[in-house]
Amino acid sequence: MNRNRFQLFPSNLIDAGPTRQFIWLLILCLAGFSIASFLSVAVSSLIFGFSLPEIASFPSNPNQAGALTVLRLSQFLSACGLFLFPPVALCYLRNIPFSNGLHIKQKPLFALFILAMVLMWIQLPLINLLATFNNTLVFPEILKPLGEWMRIQEDQAAKLTEAFLLMPNPTDLFISLIIMALIPALGEEFLFRSTLQPLFAKWTNKPVLAIWITAFVFSFIHFQFFGFLPRFFIGAFLGYLFYWSGSVWYSIAAHFANNGLAVFVYYLKQHHVIDFTTDELGSGSNSQIQIAISFCLILFGLLLFKKRLQS
Repeated sequence: MNRNRFQLFPSNLIDAGPTRQFIWLLILCLAGFSIASFLSVAVSSLIFGFSLPEIASFPSNPNQAGALTVLRLSQFLSACGLFLFPPVALCYLRNIPFSNGLHIKQKPLFALFILAMVLMWIQLPLINLLATFNNTLVFPEILKPLGEWMRIQEDQAAKLTEAFLLMPNPTDLFISLIIMALIPALGEEFLFRSTLQPLFAKWTNKPVLAIWITAFVFSFIHFQFFGFLPRFFIGAFLGYLFYWSGSVWYSIAAHFANNGLAVFVYYLKQHHVIDFTTDELGSGSNSQIQIAISFCLILFGLLLFKKRLQS
């Protein structure tokens, strides 16, 4: 392989420390997101025929004609550019196989693969409790403008999510599962668990601290601050699955299970098969019992997961 051709890139990162790798990862994220944004606008304009002002108005008014198609395209490309592209490109720049750099080489145990998904579902009452607490936080007067800005961002994100979750037929369900469950599960786990968490572990020399730092970044980067605590908790859970196993497949499975179940249950509710969503689990008259059972089962399941890996 002729490394001189890419003197500024791969050869400089083969033995690079975590700081330089982290800086390059940020550069790759910025580049990937910029390219994805450009492609999204270009396709929406040149192929679908929308003007730039129309495209810019779609996020705040997703019920316009054609908005959902453009928003789905933008979401898909943004996820690929921001989450999938950077960790893959960093593997190339580090001159290591993708299977090693992304921690996908190790074949997951089927029983633990399923257990990771089930544990994600079991903790929903506890996650919803954290979400309720997070959503009721009141900012002091001095931080009131910040709180109002956060609430606006949260409301806009909720509006977009509702638009994505309009699923009149099974085709829409399939598209939503790809955009809202599969791509985020792969991309976000490759970026946060496969790439960032090991970098933070090398940086701090404390793998457990790296789990919580990564979980913080994972939650923060979504810019939905009234859902920060539950997402932070989920990020830590996914981080421990990765840390104990050394394989990203378990956290991908749990991540997909979380998003996929929410999409599928919402689809069933829209079509009047059921009358609840996953956000309602852990609420009601017996919520304390549900939360207590959820907490105990999570602890038991995590101990079982860890013990089975060590056997």
